Amino acid sequence: MELTKSTIINYLSSNIKCLRRKKGYSQEELAKMVGLNRGNIASYENGTAEPKICNLLKLSRVFGVSIIDLTMKDLEDELDQIEAQLKYENIPAMAPEQVALLEEKALMLADYLEGLHKCYSYKKAKLQSGEVPENVNFVFGFFDQAYDAAINLLEEHRKLISYLNCQEK
Repeated sequence: MELTKSTIINYLSSNIKCLRRKKGYSQEELAKMVGLNRGNIASYENGTAEPKICNLLKLSRVFGVSIIDLTMKDLEDELDQIEAQLKYENIPAMAPEQVALLEEKALMLADYLEGLHKCYSYKKAKLQSGEVPENVNFVFGFFDQAYDAAINLLEEHRKLISYLNCQEK
């Protein structure tokens, strides 16, 4: 089955509700554990809102399942739920040195993307001073989309690193 955004949201919303009930938590109790309000949890369970990555990580930790399993598996099935929890329990914690290495690589990637974007912007400005063929404009658009996606992924990566740093303290 192909996983689409709506499929992931459906899994996520039903999994949050199912796991919350299985653990015997009210929406209010779960919200307090994650640092939210009851309305946020209700919105997640209804599928009308998506949790930020940091809240998704907190939910994952409370339920004892990976984010992948929380978003991409139907955990209403008892066996799938047990398998997801066992798999989660075997994930080793990251050492501070590993987190530091991730931070260093994130900085390197940010520098690389910035340099790449400056070079691209310079070349694009030079080319646009004359008539630009349509296929070149297509490449410009494609690069802009790829660059935006890379920047967004880098920001999510930084949020994960920040979360890992909070876990150590």
